[in-house]
Amino acid sequence: MERIADFKCGYDNANGFGTWAGEEYGILFPQAYKEADMMRKLALAVKEHERAGICYLPFCHTLEAEALGGKIKLGDGLTGPRVERAVCSSLEDVLELPSILLNDHKTDRLRETMEACKTLKEMGESVVFLVSGPMTILNGLMESEVLFRALRKTPELVIQTFEKLGSDVLAVMKLAEAAEVDAISYADPSGGVNLVGPKIAEKIARGFTMEFLKQADEMLDKKIPIYLCPKTAFALIGTELARWRDWQLEEAMEYSAAVEHLKGKIRFVGQDCVKHVGHRLENRILKELVLR
Repeated sequence: MERIADFKCGYDNANGFGTWAGEEYGILFPQAYKEADMMRKLALAVKEHERAGICYLPFCHTLEAEALGGKIKLGDGLTGPRVERAVCSSLEDVLELPSILLNDHKTDRLRETMEACKTLKEMGESVVFLVSGPMTILNGLMESEVLFRALRKTPELVIQTFEKLGSDVLAVMKLAEAAEVDAISYADPSGGVNLVGPKIAEKIARGFTMEFLKQADEMLDKKIPIYLCPKTAFALIGTELARWRDWQLEEAMEYSAAVEHLKGKIRFVGQDCVKHVGHRLENRILKELVLR
């Protein structure tokens, strides 16, 4: 087995956007985290401010946890959404939570986020929907020390919990597909090798991630590419559960533009973060991640 390489992420905006969003674009918080119209305005503002070729939603890693019953403090433009308090004291508590699709989303953030995606698409924008993985979702539901203790003592129960949450994430992906997003991004930074170590990272890749991605591949329209956080991609490569396939581009272009260019031909990519705006593939090679 190869060594699982880490990816040092510098593109997460979980700490907020800064004062520019309000000062330059009149964005209001916390409305921008919970109301479709203000979400749309912020997505367009971020695109313009970062000179990006895409819009992305949501703006944090707490959406799924909140939809499952988590208590989230939305924050403001300087401080993004944060966990207010744990709602589960054990993995057994998590397993008893109702499915995301069984919850009432008529007025909550999940519904509003999907509405924002639809509106952006109607405006002709290219939209990427960001979903979180089970480790990140669990951090929004329970104390991290409880989770890490379970990873050491009851790994089988952890995988069972991951599978339950994986079903919820797949349901969110289907909602995003119905909103006609152009691509989906899957990230689980809380499960990165730098945080959990190589042994647990391998267990997650073998016990959950591989099967989860196969299910996503099977259930989603083949024209929807899936960006993987490089931390996830490198874990699959390091455990030899996947390999890279090079696609030669006609010219150098930005990462997101290359993915759009090969839409319908590729499924998984993960050589860089979807939020790394301006990253140009000067070598004219896009790496597709192929599951074994």
